[in-house]
Amino acid sequence: MKKRFWLFPDGGIFRILGCLVPLVLYGVIYYLGHETIWNLLCHKDYDKDMLIFTIMVFIPSSTLLVLILSRYELFGTITIQSDGFLLRAPFRIPHKMAWNRIEYVGIDYGVVSGFRQFWIYFSMDPIPPKYIHWIHQWPMSYRMIRFQYNKDIFDLLIKNLPDQIGRKLNNSYSIIREFRVDE
Repeated sequence: MKKRFWLFPDGGIFRILGCLVPLVLYGVIYYLGHETIWNLLCHKDYDKDMLIFTIMVFIPSSTLLVLILSRYELFGTITIQSDGFLLRAPFRIPHKMAWNRIEYVGIDYGVVSGFRQFWIYFSMDPIPPKYIHWIHQWPMSYRMIRFQYNKDIFDLLIKNLPDQIGRKLNNSYSIIREFRVDE
């Protein structure tokens, strides 16, 4: 039994944009050339070489920084194995969470960009009070795995989780019914 899914299943467009934006910007810079950019941003007080250097360094470094800081949300995957979860993300050590170490299972929500988003979490520790209904801000670690709720993923989990953990997850489904997320 081996199933894999994205931590943030609706983030496909963000994954694509995160990889394409720097390439497009570099393409525009290469196509227009340094002189054209200088003429567009022309000001007598600017140092031409410093401006070009700033543009050439700032664009890729800021994009790379955003991609590295959001690697779990954009590129993280969960694999359901016979003995537990395996959390993977680029440039991170894979985290393994065995079924027998999971104590807390549930579904909670957090408001992201003005929209209520639901998250499934598996943890060895209880949710700290400051993260209740802000579950998306709880940092991921080897002691806690969370991912965005999706009906297909929920059904996959219920079908493949051990009975005790599956029952706990199924009991927490009431928040989904209360907010009518699946309708």
